[in-house]
Amino acid sequence: MTGVIVFVLRLCCCEFDGCAGLCLTVFLRVPDLHAETKEECLHAKLIHNIHRRFPGYQPQDDEYPLCDYYISPGWYTFCGQVLSSNLTGCGTVFNWIRTGALPDDGPDLVNVCMTQKEEGKCQENSQVNASKCHDGTYVFYLIDTQSCPEAYCIESAVDRTNE
Repeated sequence: MTGVIVFVLRLCCCEFDGCAGLCLTVFLRVPDLHAETKEECLHAKLIHNIHRRFPGYQPQDDEYPLCDYYISPGWYTFCGQVLSSNLTGCGTVFNWIRTGALPDDGPDLVNVCMTQKEEGKCQENSQVNASKCHDGTYVFYLIDTQSCPEAYCIESAVDRTNE
């Protein structure tokens, strides 16, 4: 029974309740999500400025372009979204996008490249680790970018048109 927690619940009516010691025992089998959950999925940090990381986002007049130069290397979650494969770019000038397919499980290396918003061509290649969690979402091991304004872009997990 690996990965399963069994709860035993015993409900009894006492004699002073008028039911003469009637008892009901219930066994509940519940999956132990932590036993099957990958470490990276449990400890992934939420990346900042999610709404500014979607393709086509234009920074407002009072916003600086996104910069991931200051993020700490580690596992990040995008609230159910994935690294973008869209050349459109997001709320920064130099956009890190995914050029490789997402893994079926992971962690596995995924190819990424940096594009400039106006050009849409890959200027630099790299790799990041990606891992699919038990709930179907992905987490990514990101490192800080080389300078500002460089940032990772995201897209809906169901809108992966470039794969």
